[in-house]
Amino acid sequence: MLLLLGAKDRRVPSPDGLQYQSALKAAGVHVRTILFPEDTHALSLPRTEFEQWINAAWWLKRME
Repeated sequence: MLLLLGAKDRRVPSPDGLQYQSALKAAGVHVRTILFPEDTHALSLPRTEFEQWINAAWWLKRME
């Protein structure tokens, strides 16, 4: 699973996202987490959008 978090997210604060990551790992799910320090819930900064696509493509390729 690929978990993308914005550090300035007010809807899902990064500590909550990291707690979710821990729960997934405890359940045996392989999780790759990326925290974008300058982004919010929308993850809409151009640099973030680029990173999302690159990492999503990497993740899908890995699942083949």
